[in-house]
Amino acid sequence: MSSTQLSFSLRVSSGVKAVHLLGSWDGYQGQLPLAKDKTSSKSGSWKGTFRFSQSTLEPGQRYWYYYIIDGYHVAHNPSVEFTTEPTTGRELNILDVPTGSSKSSSKSSSKSSSKSSSKSSSKSSSKDSKSSRSSRHSSSDIAKGRLFSIF
Repeated sequence: MSSTQLSFSLRVSSGVKAVHLLGSWDGYQGQLPLAKDKTSSKSGSWKGTFRFSQSTLEPGQRYWYYYIIDGYHVAHNPSVEFTTEPTTGRELNILDVPTGSSKSSSKSSSKSSSKSSSKSSSKSSSKDSKSSRSSRHSSSDIAKGRLFSIF
């Protein structure tokens, strides 16, 4: 069975103690831990690389994800494509899983979503690239996030 390896990264304030990733691929149930990026020269950089089975991330499907910071702050990465979930108003990053049978695992970063590879973004103008990163689609096909209380 093939799998897809994806990397996610997020910049937060330097005082943050924990960052977790939640996604629609499992109904926002599992929290995947990111680690401080020791290779980055910038403080507050976190990253995580995760391997997903094909049954979890189906090729050609769209998924949504967000981050939990220090156990209760909800965040998304504004530097990549995101949308607003209509029932909760939560901003979610978008992950489009490529179709096809590539033998190498695909990599994604929340700095560059899996669908927006350097190949596709180099074809579009910087104005188009900027608008696609901050697009705010409000469609009914967005997976509904679980309710989340903030105290």
